[in-house]
Amino acid sequence: LPDWVAQRLLPHAAHKSLHTGFPGPTPHDQNKLYEQQQQRIEAQRRLGWQIRLEGLEHLHHGVSTKFILSVTDAKGDMVHADSATLGLWRIADPRGDHQIDLAISSPGVFHATTTFPDAGRWIAEIYVKRGKDTYLTQRPFIVAE
Repeated sequence: LPDWVAQRLLPHAAHKSLHTGFPGPTPHDQNKLYEQQQQRIEAQRRLGWQIRLEGLEHLHHGVSTKFILSVTDAKGDMVHADSATLGLWRIADPRGDHQIDLAISSPGVFHATTTFPDAGRWIAEIYVKRGKDTYLTQRPFIVAE
């Protein structure tokens, strides 16, 4: 602002330096969530695991559904994972959300059975762990009436 405008509009502006322009770049924290997400994606890419979840097709609420999760490496060999979890999150309505610890069927293969309380759009969050290695992915799906 020109001095004559600042003196009339701003209180106590007389006889003081007034800087109202953009100060230039300001230091700030990096977006830590984004950075962590990028690091996780890169670590998963290096692992090369392929996650296949069967059972997301033709779902109906109130009907028992069996899920089969298989985890293979880049060569196609089964990954002997320690555990796998399936989070089922309903979009915009958390009342039906639940998380399932999948049982090991054989090395690299897990299974679980669940019933969906409501129809609508859902997200399957798949989390696989082997030692210090982890893999997290999400898949959208629809549960019909």
